[in-house]
Amino acid sequence: MAKISVIVPIYNVEKYLKECLDSIINQTFQDIEIILINDGSTDNSLQIMQEYAKNDSRIIIINQKNKGQSISRNFGIKYANSKYLSFIDADDFIEKSMLEKLYTKIKKENSDIIKCRYRRVKENSSYTSIVSNINNFENKDSFFKDILSLNSLSVIWDGLYKKELFVSNSLEFPIMYYEDVAFCFKLFFYAKKISISDDILYNWRQRDGSITRSINNQQIKDIFKIFDITYDFLIKNSCYKQYKTEFISRCIIQLNRLIKKIENFDNNPNKRYKYFNKVNKSKSSSSYFSSKNLEFLKKTNISLYLLHHEHLALINSYLFSKQNEIQ
Repeated sequence: MAKISVIVPIYNVEKYLKECLDSIINQTFQDIEIILINDGSTDNSLQIMQEYAKNDSRIIIINQKNKGQSISRNFGIKYANSKYLSFIDADDFIEKSMLEKLYTKIKKENSDIIKCRYRRVKENSSYTSIVSNINNFENKDSFFKDILSLNSLSVIWDGLYKKELFVSNSLEFPIMYYEDVAFCFKLFFYAKKISISDDILYNWRQRDGSITRSINNQQIKDIFKIFDITYDFLIKNSCYKQYKTEFISRCIIQLNRLIKKIENFDNNPNKRYKYFNKVNKSKSSSSYFSSKNLEFLKKTNISLYLLHHEHLALINSYLFSKQNEIQ
């Protein structure tokens, strides 16, 4: 049985897939199974997978109709035979020593999770100067607070995980946009021990058309859905009061990012008005942005509180000017 199962959801990424697969099969750590989930690709992605599978018996190809990344990952978790899981996005690539370094440390420290640093790369694979940082936390709880409050980027692909963490806690990725944000904090809640590698081992590609560079109504809807998922989880586990500060920060930070994204990525005034209006209505009907919670934030994080009001002023100013134009 392989020591690590590498799970790669694949949908129409023929331009990047070979680089991704090369980075996996040429790892210094070879005792792996590579689960490629073809999520109904209509380009040459499947043919590329099949070419690689002919020459590498560790590759397993699973074909399914297009169901999205979450279902692909969930299927990969169930199919995996290894004790440890790695999740790689098919348009990214990893450093040659990533799996060896993470596996060696997670075994040595007997951890449930190990996280590494990542680098942003351009569409042509050239490196940028954008590199993540990971703080050295005193304990697991402080790491959980950092993930919950979104002070650290909430992603699944920059680490290695015990499969048992998913199985014993019945954890599955939700079917939605930003599934990592809605999911990863749960892993850190249940983990007994978390390790950190200071090595830069994952390369995250910037490309046009990705979710991080687009906006639509469903994305806005799912961001507010994440707040409900998080709140319900904390209530269910009787720890909302304990993590109230982090929860409110999560809501505010995510909302601030959404507002900034709409401002930066959509140059169509009519679309921007539509999106800002939707955000404003969703925020107004949400109890998470009540005056009571905002006063609580003001006492616990004044800089975030002030930044939030700047973003609200931006929305209100835009909506007011647009409404005047309509009148």
